[in-house]
Amino acid sequence: PYRKDDYYYYTRTEEGKPYSIYCRKKGSLEAPEEVLLDVNAIGEGKEYVDVGVFAVSPNHKILAYSVDDTGYERFTLRFKDLTTGQLLPDTVENTYYAIAWANDNETVFYDTVDEANRPYRLNRHTLGQTEKTDTVIYEEKDDRFFLSVERSLSGEYLLMSLGSAVTSEVHVLPAATPDAAWQVIEPRVQEIEYSVAHHGDYFYILTNEDAMNFKLVRAPISAPQKASWESVIEHDEAVTLGGLMTFRDHLVIYERNQGLPQLRVVPVKDPKSSHHIAFSEASYDVWPNTNREFNTTTFRFGYTSMVTPDSIFDYDFNTREQTLMK
Repeated sequence: PYRKDDYYYYTRTEEGKPYSIYCRKKGSLEAPEEVLLDVNAIGEGKEYVDVGVFAVSPNHKILAYSVDDTGYERFTLRFKDLTTGQLLPDTVENTYYAIAWANDNETVFYDTVDEANRPYRLNRHTLGQTEKTDTVIYEEKDDRFFLSVERSLSGEYLLMSLGSAVTSEVHVLPAATPDAAWQVIEPRVQEIEYSVAHHGDYFYILTNEDAMNFKLVRAPISAPQKASWESVIEHDEAVTLGGLMTFRDHLVIYERNQGLPQLRVVPVKDPKSSHHIAFSEASYDVWPNTNREFNTTTFRFGYTSMVTPDSIFDYDFNTREQTLMK
């Protein structure tokens, strides 16, 4: 189970049933189980069913989830009141794999697909309204680019990412003002890629501009454009930076050194005192696992090697201890 605020969320299966059951417990793992979504019930009598998005509102009272029962990856988005257990009348067709809640707990942003099943539109839906009244926020006309949207781990911003094989562009919106205009971090330039994470007064940006293996910069949220970027981690010809997560006191960077994956922990207040999570084996694979808490001292990652089965560890930023969870 992963923790988000006062809840522990998890999925489980039952023998003889083909699909997952989404559950949670409040306060502790000893609390009574609350079943949020039983996919077996949804798939009863159907040859196929798949869940695309599963996103609980910031106040944990509304579940947004989407279902495809054709195999064409065109999902129908639905909403469930977790207090009453009743489905809301809202439905949205032809959605894809991305969704982000605003802080008001009644506005969601989602992507829809074109005839080629390319996610290309960002839409805004308000609970209680019909799909016909949803607002198209952005439409990507260049068919090389795919669109996605997510909520920052801090919970303070929504991020719309537009990406092709070699180029990217990110737009941001304060999660507290869903009706405001989205702001572009930096307009796209062919063969320049970047990704964005929010922390406090800054956006942290991984970019390959003049840095084949990527570098880490940051910019104030009031002026996120390239002219305001300041270096955090310089480009290294031997190390590729591949991903970034921001927590209250630390950044975690996924990187590769001579092909070997590593996790670098960077204290926000003292980036130069960064360290790598230590592993005793000479060859392995490691990756970030489910991390949903911003205000935490624990980072969860997955690990495996030729002699170690797939395992999930919790890492304490302060003590640097690794705890095997599963």
